[in-house]
Amino acid sequence: QPQQTSTLQLITETSAFPILDSLIRRKDHCPEATSETASSLEKIFQSTDFSNMTCPEESSGPVVKLTDSEDGFLAKAEALLGYRLNSSFITNQNPYSEIDFSHAPQLSAIFVSTLVYRADFYGTVIARLLKFHADRGTVVHVITTEYMMLDKDKVLLHRLANENGNFRLQEFKYYDSKNILTKPLRYIDSKFRDMHIKLFVTLSKDPSQNKIIFGGRNIHDGFLFKTKPDHSKYPALVNYGVDEDFVHWNDFEMQITSVNLARLSYAHLLKFWNRDTFTQTVESFTSSSSSTQEALPIKFNSSAGPIYRHMISLPYNDHQSLESLYVSLIDSAEKSLMISSPYLRPTPKITAALDRAILRKVDITIQTRINLEGDTQAWLYTELNKESINRFVRKITMYEWKDNSILHSKFMIVDGKISFIGSVNLSRRSFIQDVENGFLISDEKVASEMIEIFNKYHEKSALITEEQKRKWFPTLVIELLKNQF
Repeated sequence: QPQQTSTLQLITETSAFPILDSLIRRKDHCPEATSETASSLEKIFQSTDFSNMTCPEESSGPVVKLTDSEDGFLAKAEALLGYRLNSSFITNQNPYSEIDFSHAPQLSAIFVSTLVYRADFYGTVIARLLKFHADRGTVVHVITTEYMMLDKDKVLLHRLANENGNFRLQEFKYYDSKNILTKPLRYIDSKFRDMHIKLFVTLSKDPSQNKIIFGGRNIHDGFLFKTKPDHSKYPALVNYGVDEDFVHWNDFEMQITSVNLARLSYAHLLKFWNRDTFTQTVESFTSSSSSTQEALPIKFNSSAGPIYRHMISLPYNDHQSLESLYVSLIDSAEKSLMISSPYLRPTPKITAALDRAILRKVDITIQTRINLEGDTQAWLYTELNKESINRFVRKITMYEWKDNSILHSKFMIVDGKISFIGSVNLSRRSFIQDVENGFLISDEKVASEMIEIFNKYHEKSALITEEQKRKWFPTLVIELLKNQF
């Protein structure tokens, strides 16, 4: 019999998914602001001083505020299904309920970045939808943080990655092995760095199906259900109260439908995805050379719509660019500064910027928490918040969240003109340790709507009027290890 031979054909990622080619190679050129009449905020918005930040991008696409607990889940499901699930799908708490895929859009690529991807109702439903698209040929990128994963999370995501090569999974893990013996505390600190980027992006030839969802929510039932769901009937799911404690996280996301912003965001995420895993360095998204793809000069207050810049912060190798951005924004505030953050431990440089704003008589309001019961290491972070509250209580207007949930929203509004919305807490971790992201948005309408959300938080809060009594043991721990938190 004739000998049979077989051949193995190797193809590249970009030949398998042509849409990725231009996204991976993309590098933009950001023109500096040249107008002498530009305000300090406008100059910051067009500055090229901040690493891992995209050029200003105009977009008139629809902007939707996802304020209620169900909004984020339903928006992601609708982006993948082409229609909105009814409320009974959620209340039934059955992730295996029948789903009609007949209206699902034809997507070219999907990117999901989240600190926590739980194998619960939320995570299992989204996994089913991602699998549908991967099975029909869409490339799907999912990245989460390895040390935050439960065994059931790994089973769910590993199965998807093993069954279909179109489903790409990364479990972010970072630590500096050099410090194991010489600097054990630094080793522990680096081992538990979070990949804290929260971003969901879909790309399609249909302009209406290019969506970005960003904010502070994880793929986790705690960001969907207000009370503990019962998953005991489904052994593959995380059973809250057994596998992990349950708490409701009150958070915020925003959805934008825009071809140019979706492609920009996806390309920026791919730079991080393709980082050097040994050094964690990331190729710059922008270039000083005018020979690359140029961004058009931005006209502020134009009728085209909001202007956006996206930042991915890697503080351990970008000279803490996110911290520099926050300092610059705070220093530019002339009238008002509004900050929502569940964790309150600003770095010394940001603290100094806040002090300067206080001296300029800027009206500063901070929405935060004191009792972080139910949160990770609540005993410690409660005392960290108290330390900052006591420092500013006589100088800044501060509100304590009192609702039976953990306030988890993260945003800042400067002078009612510019907003920064994303994964960033006003805490040391966000600026010195973790990988973060956020959108800087120049638009007074967006800022006005964010102020409305901010003020509604006060309805479930109490004005902080006095210093908080601190517990001696966690205070001692904080003082001894003050550079580690």
